[in-house]
Amino acid sequence: MLHPIETDSWVTSPRNFLQSLNKTQQDELQRMSCRRVLQKGDHIFSRGAPGENVYILLEGRAKIYEVSPVGREVILWFCLPGEIFGIAEIPSGNRRPVTAIACTEVHLLIIPRARFLAYMENRPAIARLIIELLSCRMRMLGDWMLNMATDDVGARIAKLFLRLRSQYGIDCTVHCGCASMIEFKLTHQEIADLVGTSRQTVSTIVNRMRRDDIISLDQKIMHLRDIGALESLAAGQATEDHA
Repeated sequence: MLHPIETDSWVTSPRNFLQSLNKTQQDELQRMSCRRVLQKGDHIFSRGAPGENVYILLEGRAKIYEVSPVGREVILWFCLPGEIFGIAEIPSGNRRPVTAIACTEVHLLIIPRARFLAYMENRPAIARLIIELLSCRMRMLGDWMLNMATDDVGARIAKLFLRLRSQYGIDCTVHCGCASMIEFKLTHQEIADLVGTSRQTVSTIVNRMRRDDIISLDQKIMHLRDIGALESLAAGQATEDHA
């Protein structure tokens, strides 16, 4: 059995949405939605599109990103199975400020905004969960803005790995001696787009972490071997073993 890693109290697991619903609630959402399959690289929605729908990811992986004025992709977060997204525009129906794209083949539930609003009005527990998820994402993005302004790249990468562990980490299934593993593949370019640096810089820092046995990679699946060392790097400190 896979066990999620314990996390800070304010962090709501992205997959808590479907996990928190009982079968009746899940069936209700299925009835009010349509199912759609998209291929890798397909847009789920684009910046500037009307916020007409809410999405629940059933299979695959998607990413939410913006493009900077100089044309650089900035990844805000990834969506994995069980997550709900496209919810920031629920109250207003405003146009999307970000883009969502399929990283793999994805299976989606698509729920019209008006129908989902009506659904929440009669179910305060669902509305409360949506508020928790939005609050978590706002806090996460606020932390990253602060990190970008105050931390060096090494600290930002270490904080990213710790945050991914908090949200997506599971007990290692291959008994390699690591503290936990992040259960989806992450490329050096994606790491660079998450922390605002170049792929070359990420490669240098990640290879150093591998050399120092802080992390290891298996088929691009990341194994976190030394959480204490990552925490020290995130705090801008060199550990005694890795100074």
